[in-house]
Amino acid sequence: SNNLSITQKGITITAAVKTKVYGEVDPELTYTITTGSIENGDVLSGSLSRVAGENVRDYAISSTLSNDNYDISFVSNNLSITQKEITITAAAKTKVYGEADPELTYTITAGSLENGDVFTGGLSRVTGENVGDYIISSTLSNDNYNITFVSNNLSITQRVVIISADAKTKIVGEADPELTYAITQGNLVTTDNFSGNLTRELGETIGVYVIQQGNVSLGLNYAITF
Repeated sequence: SNNLSITQKGITITAAVKTKVYGEVDPELTYTITTGSIENGDVLSGSLSRVAGENVRDYAISSTLSNDNYDISFVSNNLSITQKEITITAAAKTKVYGEADPELTYTITAGSLENGDVFTGGLSRVTGENVGDYIISSTLSNDNYNITFVSNNLSITQRVVIISADAKTKIVGEADPELTYAITQGNLVTTDNFSGNLTRELGETIGVYVIQQGNVSLGLNYAITF
């Protein structure tokens, strides 16, 4: 006598490429037989799995599929976790000239953070302290998110100062006294100073002449009420 030997049938199994967005559940891991075939009624035991991890990157798929009647060649592939889309919108901010900046804040206007996730970095704005609009920018980041940033402005508004002219008098024929004034509401910032002079209605006969603001100014950073 002698033997008839039945040897394993060679087949190749190729894992399907899979992808998911960060924070989603894994899709089902599947495969196809790319070389050879399974005989009717045969099944493979075991399963596919992938390297553990939930951050954005590629994770190799591996196999424990087996059947004693088959010599299985396994072609791996990856499950790719891609960045989650999220939109951050800076809040519009304002302050009066001379005040400290308010805290720069933002809201998430599209998408959401997964539990426990935070951004690194922060918000800042174009430098400057004069009245005007200053663009807010962002260095917020997290490798698991594709961040779309919607900017806004920090607006510096005029500082309100009220000045009141001092009453003056003179005798007909004399030179006008110096026209003076005082701040009756508000205050100046650091080294800021007034420029210009008060004027008065024209006339030299006995009477009352209204004192006017003239060209007294504090520049564009102030709104003077006279």
